[in-house]
This record gives sequence, C-alpha cells and structure tokens, in this order.
Amino acid sequence: MNKEKILLGTGIAITVIYFLNLFVLAAMYPGYSHMSNWVSDLGRMEAPHHRIFNAVIGLLGILYLLTALGFFYSIKRVTEKKVLAILIGVSIAAFAINCFLGACYPLPDPRHGAYGIGILHFFTPFLLAWAFWRLIGSRIFTILQLLSFILIVTGFLIQMRAGGLVNEMNLGLVQRLHALIIFTWLTFTCYWLIKYKPKKIRNTSEASIQ
Repeated sequence: MNKEKILLGTGIAITVIYFLNLFVLAAMYPGYSHMSNWVSDLGRMEAPHHRIFNAVIGLLGILYLLTALGFFYSIKRVTEKKVLAILIGVSIAAFAINCFLGACYPLPDPRHGAYGIGILHFFTPFLLAWAFWRLIGSRIFTILQLLSFILIVTGFLIQMRAGGLVNEMNLGLVQRLHALIIFTWLTFTCYWLIKYKPKKIRNTSEASIQ
C-alpha cells in the first residue's frame, strides 16, 4: 500500500510540475502568448529557456512511468483484473514515451509528437470505468471516468481543429483547456485510488477479465 501511494502520488506531482514549468517559463519569454502559442513553443531552440523546459518534460516522462506502475499495482490489487491493469498501465506509460520524445526532439521536429502514441493515454478513463464498474462504492467514480473520457477525446478533436473552432489566435488557449481537463482527471484519479478501500464485487458470478 505504501508503495502504491508513493507511485500514485507522483501522478499528483505531475500536475504541479507541468503547470509550474509552463507558467514560470512563459513569464520569462517576451512575446509568448498563452492564447496563440503552443505549450511546446517554450521548448524550441530559439526560446530563452528551452533547456529547462525540455529537461522538465523529460522528468515528467519519468514520473509518468512511476505513475503507470502505481495504477497497475493498485488496479490489479483492487479489481483482480490483471489484463485491464496492464492495459491501463501501458496507456499511461505511452504518454511517458510522448514526454521523452518531446523533450529530445523539440518543435518543429516531426518526432516531437511521438507519432501520436500519447493518444493511448486518452483511453485510460474508459479502461478505468470498465475495471471499476462492478465494485461497490465506485459508481460515481465510474461515471466521472466516462465523462472524463468523453471530454478528453472531444477536447482533442477540437484541438486538432475538427469543426473549425480553433484558429491561430486561440489554439494556445484550447490546448491549455484540454491540458487542464487531463491533469484535473489525473490528479483526481490518483487521489481517489490512494483513498479507495476495496469492497465486494456487486455480482461475482459475472465473467470478468483476469
């Protein structure tokens, strides 16, 4: 349990470090706009503190790997669904790879986006809802996970300019709103898993993924 709490606690630390890195370095970059600049513009070679930004992104990759382990251990123990626990751990670890490549290959290098592997992370809330839906005391958690999944996917599609809602003037703001949804979800989920005490499954006769 102590190991799980420490590992899941790194997920909460990710949120704090990410936003500190963003807002502190943005304030030290003359002309940088939260409305129209990508977050990753802080890591471009011409940015005044690009080394710090990219080093922190690399650190976040390490923290994401630790968080992925925390999710795996916690979900395997609580739900006894090993396959789902692995899938959830892998989906979070995928974003760690995204961070590592993003740090090593700043924009405009096409490898910065890690070939889209980080998108797997967006499916984590859905997998969590699947893993917990039959556990007593987790109904609200399950509903919130499904809502988070919808918001995260919808936000990503909007950010990719689906529907024509995003342009050069507001793309930075939309990206930050999407990040806020993701990191709010991550912080809440890690905290909930730390506090959750497993109870009986509602219907143990139903088949479950092992």
